[in-house]
Amino acid sequence: MKMPIPLRFIGFDTYEPHINMAIDMHLLERCESDPSYGYLRFYGWTKPSLSLGRFESIDVVDTDRAVKDGIEIVRRPTGGRVVMHGDDLTYAVVLALNDNMQLQRIYKAVSGCVVCGLNRLGLDLKLERGRLGKTDLAMKPCFASVARYEVSREGKKLVGSAQRIGRNAMLQHGSIPIGKGYLMVARYMRCSE
Repeated sequence: MKMPIPLRFIGFDTYEPHINMAIDMHLLERCESDPSYGYLRFYGWTKPSLSLGRFESIDVVDTDRAVKDGIEIVRRPTGGRVVMHGDDLTYAVVLALNDNMQLQRIYKAVSGCVVCGLNRLGLDLKLERGRLGKTDLAMKPCFASVARYEVSREGKKLVGSAQRIGRNAMLQHGSIPIGKGYLMVARYMRCSE
């Protein structure tokens, strides 16, 4: 899929968790008010952090343990489930929407670009053909399941992604683990009763 508008690339940098989310919301708001171009941003986190999806309950996280360990908890403007950051490469894609754009196609196109880029590094990744829609894993972290058009290898999710749809623009987040730090999310999850 050819991007319908030019993307402005924002160079890699690391920020505090709440600053990362504020920057992404600012880019979405800018694209809402001026849809002549979108944004592509790659970034890191100054410290290990948990990000919750926009509608996810804080109850999925053991906040006392996280605070004790110095893990900051932040709310993403996009959906999805809890992700551990700090040992990952995070990206944000912001695009203006028009009547001809289907959100599922955009999600697939962005994920396809990630697959293409990572495969050029020698990985053998693909887009998952799995089911579409919500899962019954509300108390599980993002990387615990694979949904349609997510990046996977041998049935395991390798890139977590989520979207937020505005009036005239959309934001798609993604987290690409660099090391195994993302697995630390299990330490901060509450077990379902």
